[in-house]
Amino acid sequence: MQEQDSNTSLNRRAVGRKDSWSKEDDEILVNLVFKHIESGSTQTNAFLEAEVRLGRTKSACGFRWNNKLRIIYDERIRETKISKRLTARARTLRYGSRSTWSLEQDKIILQFILDGINMGRKIRDSIRLAAAHLDKNENSCMIRWTNVVRPDHISEYLEAKKRYKDSMVLFGNSWDENKVERVIHNLELKIHELTKEIRHMKENYVEKCDCLRCELNCLSIVQKKDEL
Repeated sequence: MQEQDSNTSLNRRAVGRKDSWSKEDDEILVNLVFKHIESGSTQTNAFLEAEVRLGRTKSACGFRWNNKLRIIYDERIRETKISKRLTARARTLRYGSRSTWSLEQDKIILQFILDGINMGRKIRDSIRLAAAHLDKNENSCMIRWTNVVRPDHISEYLEAKKRYKDSMVLFGNSWDENKVERVIHNLELKIHELTKEIRHMKENYVEKCDCLRCELNCLSIVQKKDEL
């Protein structure tokens, strides 16, 4: 019996443990961890995916990574995280804030800019109007215009500027920014006056209706008394 036990123990040592890690398993685990780091996910999710791929438990994958592989790939982990931060910063500089931008919003910014050029308005003022219309931050709209919208529509932008310069040569600077602002201010005053007149007319109309209603009530009372 002792000889049989010694033989079985020797056979086990020769064959090796069934749960030992091979180079292929380590490579799969390393690739999964770095894939999740680069995509902004967590190492726990990488261990969950490795659990399915390798047929091992999540804790076993985590133990293998933290006690064996992490020390080997420590420098690569640091470089991957740094490159990820730089990529996120470059994306923020190009697209402004983290909020998503749609093509319709880009078209609205472009339309405000082109209309402003035709009216002689400054770019900053057009961006301010576009930001108010889109309910977004003014600086975010300016970054979006500078880094995305203008490069994508540079031909339309240059054509609008050229058309405005040609009109200034032909007709002079008769529609400068100050004059446009004065015209807009006068229109706003007229709208305000018309609104006041309409409100006054409504109030008079209500008063007249009340007077007529009172007269009708008095007439009805008189008629009832006459009938009695």
